[in-house]
Amino acid sequence: MNCQQCEGEYASLLEGIAQEQIQKQIDQHLIECPNCRQSLEETRQVVARLTQDADLSVDVCIANSVMDHVLARPRLAGPTATRRNLKMSLSAAATFLIAMGVVLWKSTGMSGVGHVLADDLAVAQQKVGEVKSATYSLKFFPRRCLKEQQVKLAPEQFETRECFYKAPGKYREVSRDRDGNIQSIDIRDSVKLKRLSIYPTKKKAILYALNEPMDSQGGPFVSAGNMMAHSNLKMLGRRVVAGREAVGFRCPFASAPNDAKRWNADIWIDAENKQLVEHQVPGMDIIDPDKVYDEPLQGVYSGFRLYDITFDVPLDDELFRLDSPKGFELQVVGTPSAKESDVVEFLRSVALVLGGTFPDQMPNFSQGNAHELITQLDGKAKDELTSAETMLQTIRQRYLRPDGPIEDFINDSIEFSTWKYLGDEVKLGDKNEIVCWYRPRNSRTYRVIYGDLSIKDLMPSDLPLPVAR
Repeated sequence: MNCQQCEGEYASLLEGIAQEQIQKQIDQHLIECPNCRQSLEETRQVVARLTQDADLSVDVCIANSVMDHVLARPRLAGPTATRRNLKMSLSAAATFLIAMGVVLWKSTGMSGVGHVLADDLAVAQQKVGEVKSATYSLKFFPRRCLKEQQVKLAPEQFETRECFYKAPGKYREVSRDRDGNIQSIDIRDSVKLKRLSIYPTKKKAILYALNEPMDSQGGPFVSAGNMMAHSNLKMLGRRVVAGREAVGFRCPFASAPNDAKRWNADIWIDAENKQLVEHQVPGMDIIDPDKVYDEPLQGVYSGFRLYDITFDVPLDDELFRLDSPKGFELQVVGTPSAKESDVVEFLRSVALVLGGTFPDQMPNFSQGNAHELITQLDGKAKDELTSAETMLQTIRQRYLRPDGPIEDFINDSIEFSTWKYLGDEVKLGDKNEIVCWYRPRNSRTYRVIYGDLSIKDLMPSDLPLPVAR
């Protein structure tokens, strides 16, 4: 991705709707390009000033229309000119919005706290972005916590991990059984692209080489910080969290699965020191383990709560060593390469598990029937899996990601933005229907995969939809 392509994604990035593939390419470009990092930060600050004041709200439809217009205007060449043009355009948008009278007073329901809450967000976002070390707990909610299950679970039925973070990009997670015995220790380095999984009861350790980071190099609170900058937040008021008075916000997900009004996240910030104290996905209106539910909920299957957060804790580097403990059997797993044949194998396995039909989206497994499929498989024991399900899980474990080899293949082997998926409702074995196409690097022709998993080389003019030459 170059500077111009990165700049063209600013709007989707700031609204949180960038596709997963594009998001990763943006992140990589921002790591390498200080000019674009500065440009994006300046853009984010201007947008935040326009949208984050809790006493004021801008009509979202009009604001988005104006922002889309100014971001689409022709820009001068070069990073410096780009930043200047963006600032001028955003300032013009702000002037236009105010002049047209679309800024409306908003009642917060909390007397005198509007500006304080806006400041809380700005300070809290800065703090989570600068964290050097932290300890925290991570609790995962099983599907039974949702309203559709109508059950109440005891605390010991939740999976909880003791977590440690040290900059840059070092993570350690400890899982225990109900008796407090350590089941596993997972150590990940998102800079070295290594992961060490230790199983004390088995005296075994597995060292993985990763294609890409499993975690953010900026720390475990990056997603919460990004949500603090969201333009559409709901205030939750104040409550005591871990013995501290906290201010709460609810953030909707722009690319929500099935029910956008319900899929969200809750963020709680210490009212005094403006530090993050809790982050839950989805929010407590969807999952609250302290309640018994009596209403059905579709499309959401799990969640997590990040809590007991302590910042700037002295942590020994020994906690993050990627060496197997003495006396343990060590297995080394190299970085898997993703070839076209691996993609075909994965497509076949997904279609078989879905009853002979390709998924509605690929490789986005965060929503749709593919998301439901993966969630259901992850909840099954090995002896409950069919042969097709076992094959799919084996492929996923090989690549350590829900979408198997797809994302790696897209990133490593094809030209930027040439992947096109058309497989929704296509039947496995249909030789006339296209599942997907892409253009290999340094190739003039496109590779087209059909429902029977046969592959043809076609010129751009022969594709059923127009593509950029």
